[in-house]
Amino acid sequence: MPDPITGRVRVFGVDDFALHKGHNYGTVLIDIEGHRPIEVLPERSADALADWLSEHPGVEVVGHDCARCYADGGDRGAGTAAHVAGRYHLWKNLGEAVERLVARPRQQWVPPVPEKEKAVPFASASVTYEVSQYGCTLRG
Repeated sequence: MPDPITGRVRVFGVDDFALHKGHNYGTVLIDIEGHRPIEVLPERSADALADWLSEHPGVEVVGHDCARCYADGGDRGAGTAAHVAGRYHLWKNLGEAVERLVARPRQQWVPPVPEKEKAVPFASASVTYEVSQYGCTLRG
């Protein structure tokens, strides 16, 4: 079946994808309100996005990652459109920031224990434990 004809798109998302990783990238345009892809551009550039937006007036919101080319293309093609960060990219960036924070050495997370509060090891021969229905009692 042929794709349905794309009418006016008010809110759309822009993201890149690899045609050949490290060499060729394309751009996918998604109708956010209609929850469907509307166009695939053969390149990742501000010019390609600006041209597409110029041919499709009425875009009010452009959601994209932090790529400068998409911000420039959105400004040139739909100057009055609001630019927002896509939900996926917000969550992805937050997750990466948390991973970097948690990956730091554990010593930075645990405050040092003052010397007077450190436990003194017991001599194992003189220590006994008494277990009752109320718990465990240390004797010795």
